[in-house]
Amino acid sequence: MASSTIIPNSDIVVRRDGVGDRAIVFMHGWIDDMHVWRPVIDELSAPGFETVQLDLAGFGDRTQANGPFTFDRFAADVLAVVDAVDKPFVLVGHSMAAPIVELVAAARPERALGLVLLAPIPMAGTRLPDEVMENFRSLAGAEASAIQAMRQQAGPSAPEAELARIAAVAAGASLVNDVSAQLWSVAAEHGVGWVAMHRQGTPADMQRGPHYDDVVHEVSQFLLERAEVARAAGVSEVWIDPGIGFGKSVQHNLALLGAVDALSALGYPVLVGTSRKSFLGLISPLSDGSPAPIDDRGPASLATATWALQRGASMIRVHDVGASVQAAVLVGPGRGERQPAEPVGAP
Repeated sequence: MASSTIIPNSDIVVRRDGVGDRAIVFMHGWIDDMHVWRPVIDELSAPGFETVQLDLAGFGDRTQANGPFTFDRFAADVLAVVDAVDKPFVLVGHSMAAPIVELVAAARPERALGLVLLAPIPMAGTRLPDEVMENFRSLAGAEASAIQAMRQQAGPSAPEAELARIAAVAAGASLVNDVSAQLWSVAAEHGVGWVAMHRQGTPADMQRGPHYDDVVHEVSQFLLERAEVARAAGVSEVWIDPGIGFGKSVQHNLALLGAVDALSALGYPVLVGTSRKSFLGLISPLSDGSPAPIDDRGPASLATATWALQRGASMIRVHDVGASVQAAVLVGPGRGERQPAEPVGAP
């Protein structure tokens, strides 16, 4: 049953739904208000959680709020709410709210279970000039390194399956691309497809000397085991992904690309993603011998995607969708009875 309460000594009205010893706090983005989350919350099934929403100052029912309208002020408002709720919480931030909920998690690390960031902002660095980035840093109230460190601390403690449920419902996903290869139950519960991707190690350490005795055999056996577990759990659409670049050396990546036909023979459709990955910069360096930067990896990306299609991949994950569609059409007729490959735009 929903209820609305006012935070003492403020103009903040909080909407609370459900009952639980943990909370999911939803924060809206630019120009939205708390009501944007209603369709998500109505469909969300998260036993043991209550949901919490509020309008940021200047938005929704708080359009008459006085300034300052800064990230620090917005974060202070959300901190007042999570302190009043007084239980462990997961923060969901969309768009402008992403850095706000990061500041909140950094201020209350003992109760922040984790973050779900639904944000059209750079998450892995930027090439903008320093003078431009300084404006963003001053707004966010923290250097990029501090924000990244906080993410690493807060993220791993989150209940991963619960976060996946929230993200899947919020985005209306039909296919869960699972880099952990552990969330088949989420796909089964929501009746969506599932991709099992191989990864050795964690994002923090996976490229520190990856080692295999037989990379093709080990990756194949891992993916087959996970795919069969998912199928037995009720997932009707199961894909496998060798995880190019995820805990792999250049030679490991090339060996797996050379074995796409063997992976396809396991009986599950294969997804391959090579687009713009760092190993391409190493095998197609610039004229001075230095690794090709991201923007110069287009030809190598297209070449390896086309290779994967010819060897039996059923889906490729790409950035240059137009060129990849043309490649898929060109190599499609030579692939026997397989369905046309499906390029997927990379984030």
